[in-house]
Amino acid sequence: MNSQLARIYVRQFKNADDAAAFITASHVISERISAVDVKYRLYQIQDDPTILYEIWEYPDDDSMKWAQSSMEGATVVPRTLNPTTNAYTATVANAFDCEE
Repeated sequence: MNSQLARIYVRQFKNADDAAAFITASHVISERISAVDVKYRLYQIQDDPTILYEIWEYPDDDSMKWAQSSMEGATVVPRTLNPTTNAYTATVANAFDCEE
């Protein structure tokens, strides 16, 4: 997949247990978005385990909108965790992969 867009969510949870519950729940996301090309990554900050960076990469705007609409209203990720969330949409400015 040639990623052109990314949606980045920075989630701050009340405690590390809530962040861990989100990580566990996120494993079922792939079942909801299997009909579209998307790359999903979830990163946990080592110095503060209550902060997660959730990064979704898409080939185009249509794929992003499809994935967002399929996740809206989903109870896949428990809403009771209620993290403080900042969301950003970004376009690729530079990209490369290095392998040894």
